[in-house]
Amino acid sequence: KTFIERDGIVGLALKGDCPLTALVSRGCAPLSKELRTRGAVLLQNEHDREHEASFGERTLLVSELVDPEGSTLQPLAVAIQAQQSGRSRGPLFSGLRVRGGGGYLLENLSQASFERDGAMCLTFDRHLALACGIDQDTNSNPDCEIRFFTLDPVACRKDLETLLGHVRKQCDDHGEETLG
Repeated sequence: KTFIERDGIVGLALKGDCPLTALVSRGCAPLSKELRTRGAVLLQNEHDREHEASFGERTLLVSELVDPEGSTLQPLAVAIQAQQSGRSRGPLFSGLRVRGGGGYLLENLSQASFERDGAMCLTFDRHLALACGIDQDTNSNPDCEIRFFTLDPVACRKDLETLLGHVRKQCDDHGEETLG
């Protein structure tokens, strides 16, 4: 008998030697334009900053954002505007990438992500550092882009359908069968 569930969590147990492919949809909708960082400082460790939140070994402190028209914006103000845009139905994420690069590194934002002066603190991992050409011992100002996002159920479904289409095609090309 077939059951169709519209929400919630579903589990499936398979017995035997079953090859599986796990797919994760990260369907997000942008809430802001692409913004350039200005004067961002890469902090090395906990002793380099005054706030108490833990952001990992390396933190990018972003004090100003620049929109495509050249206007300077405060990160906290842009985040509040993005969240109040009416399109945000869930948590707010910042997307960080090397300027002109590929996809965004998403980070869930909270009140602890911002300084009292409105600056934003983001995790800056070693992959971003390498893409920017930054070595481990420098405090250089990386040239990055930031965009604010929210989760979007329609985009998630579309993303998942696209991914499943690619998996089904690969299985068909190899004479394998997919379930579902």
